[in-house]
Amino acid sequence: MRILFVCTGNTCRSPMAEKLLRKMAAERGMDIEVKSAGLFASPGSAASPQAVHVLGKRGITESHQSQPATSELLDWADLILTMTESHRDSLLQKYEHLQSKIYTLKEYTDISLEELSRGEELDSLYQEVERKQEAFLNSHREEIRRLEDEYQELYNRLEVVREELDEWKNRLMKETTEERNRIAILEQQVPGYDIVDPYGGTVEDYETCAGEIEQALHNLLKILKKNTENS
Repeated sequence: MRILFVCTGNTCRSPMAEKLLRKMAAERGMDIEVKSAGLFASPGSAASPQAVHVLGKRGITESHQSQPATSELLDWADLILTMTESHRDSLLQKYEHLQSKIYTLKEYTDISLEELSRGEELDSLYQEVERKQEAFLNSHREEIRRLEDEYQELYNRLEVVREELDEWKNRLMKETTEERNRIAILEQQVPGYDIVDPYGGTVEDYETCAGEIEQALHNLLKILKKNTENS
């Protein structure tokens, strides 16, 4: 049996699991090969001092060098046990074909009656879903295939229409190139209309702000006077 423990950096949890299982298996005369790795491990790092201390108290003094969880290591293992559900899910997302041998350590070792019952019910439900799906597909295969063919034909037609529309859009853009270029130039020349907040600034900053306001007010009065004269 070949077991691979996986955590994040392969310097704390998975090395402790590796060393502890190797010792416990040897004491029981069990033929188990054990390795550990990390999802984001840097090759060659030692185990953390705390992990070394914990293992030392249990008579385990072998050295450790971290390694990443490569596809080669995952293929090597008969069973892959992660330290967290996040580790497990990350592996399953990337290596879906290895689903049958990837679990969290606590998940795989939960032998409570409640969990055994849940597992049995899940297995039964999985089988029933698969049976019903197969029966349904067999009963409606021709209609489903017809709709799939129709969908593909419509999709192909839509692609042709989309390409024609894109061509018309390109022609429209070319037709208005000169005007749009001029618009872009004029838009860049639009002055800023904000009066800058002088809060926290110097007296000169406040004077500048007041000057901007005064200039704007002068213009406002001109506009108001003109409107009055025209009314």
